[in-house]
Amino acid sequence: MGATTAIVLSSSRAVHKLLHLRSANTSDRPSIHFNNITTGGLNLILSPYNSTWKSMRRVVKDMLTHDACMASLPIQRAEATQLMFDLLEAPQAYYTHIRRYTNSVILAIVFGIRCARYEGTIVDEFYEVQRLWADNLEPGALPPIDVVPLLRYLPERWASWKGLSREIRKRQRNLYFRLVDRSRRRIQEDRRNGCFMERVLDHQEQYKLSDEVLAYTGGTVLDAGSDTSAAFLQSFMFCLVASPEVQTRAHREINEVVGRDRSPRFEDFENLPYLDAIIKEVNVMTLHQDDMLIRFRSTDSDLLPQRGSLISPYRMKLLMVIQFQKAV
Repeated sequence: MGATTAIVLSSSRAVHKLLHLRSANTSDRPSIHFNNITTGGLNLILSPYNSTWKSMRRVVKDMLTHDACMASLPIQRAEATQLMFDLLEAPQAYYTHIRRYTNSVILAIVFGIRCARYEGTIVDEFYEVQRLWADNLEPGALPPIDVVPLLRYLPERWASWKGLSREIRKRQRNLYFRLVDRSRRRIQEDRRNGCFMERVLDHQEQYKLSDEVLAYTGGTVLDAGSDTSAAFLQSFMFCLVASPEVQTRAHREINEVVGRDRSPRFEDFENLPYLDAIIKEVNVMTLHQDDMLIRFRSTDSDLLPQRGSLISPYRMKLLMVIQFQKAV
């Protein structure tokens, strides 16, 4: 595959030994050129492991502790209440109602901002930028610039993706920096609301984050917390509509355990096994892909040949790419 060597592992033992037991050396990502020129290599999900990535991960890890997640439950309950109201008032707009809900939840948690409507707000702006970004990360959307690096040097009149990359970068930076600046202004004006970004700004020097890295850290969390959650809830709704008998049984279980006076809460789920099973099943359906491409990079010269290598575990719908380089 280009300059990469393809290696098929037909032994589950070899797969386990290489990709699990030696994951410290194999669990990495190679450089993705479109990500590098669009985000400056600062998208936490797509960037290779380095000191900047570790600093960003440290920040996100602090946000995802058990206590931090429990502290965000009131925000989720409040936004869920508006979601249910919106669905009752205008069910035909369910698609944007769900998008508003997921984006407003993560906006409030990270940046202390909520959006009561979709059109003409940060939510609308975010999803437009996200659409441009995601569309150009799909396989085949761009020329194979990572497989054939020479294509990166084509003049822009023959490489329209270069102008598109600049446009996406401009929009992302405008949105992310604006959100961070609003948190910073609240701190300066003594109007804190307890959002995560305010705490990060208080310890920015300790985290060793520049303003740009800080903005992209918050932006990456916003990306991850909006789109996937919306996709899950939309799939969940579709599945219930397509399977009314499942919906009836789940509704009956909720009425028996929770009653009719309130919505289910987090602590109720251990007594709602059927609903819990539905949620897990839809989650598997939403995340499943027939052809998944995962890339790894290793600096361990003892693992496989020095050149980049494609590893495909036999009988698994998973293609793993490992690029090897000498340890310095």
